[in-house]
Amino acid sequence: MCVQAAGQGRPGGRGTNSASLPAPGSASTGTPVTLPGTQSAALATIHVSAVSATNTALPGWLVRLRDARFGRLLASHTTDEQGTHTFRDVDPGSYIIELVGGDQSIQATSALLGADAGAVVHAVVRLPTRPEGLAAFFGSGVALATAIAAAAAAASGITAAADAAGVAAVQSTTDVSPR
Repeated sequence: MCVQAAGQGRPGGRGTNSASLPAPGSASTGTPVTLPGTQSAALATIHVSAVSATNTALPGWLVRLRDARFGRLLASHTTDEQGTHTFRDVDPGSYIIELVGGDQSIQATSALLGADAGAVVHAVVRLPTRPEGLAAFFGSGVALATAIAAAAAAASGITAAADAAGVAAVQSTTDVSPR
């Protein structure tokens, strides 16, 4: 299992860190040592792809393997040129992959991964879409659409209180169904 990552410089300050975790079996992590003679089929492999919100690869980003049962960090490594990394010889269990930014904050996580003995698990960790990215993509069209929707709501008699609560006002009508 890879426990040490050498940080590679990345423009923009993301993924430029290096991480060092204690070696497996050390007292500070409590990670068990693989016994000599353990069959490789008894362990799992987790392949990680780190991508941006637009599905472009994220090379040079730090990915961390966290044991979901106990919350311990088990391994840490920097993604390669294709934005991938493979954690090998992982004990069967439940895991989460974290994508860490240059400021050491978690930028994204994978879904909960179940790794059975002998399994090869694939995980994609995708950065979330940022609001400023949406504004740049849609431009002034979003602001115009919002203004048009607000004007239409005002013209149809929707009250400001109902609009603020996110609920359309109900207009009373005459009963048309026979009783």
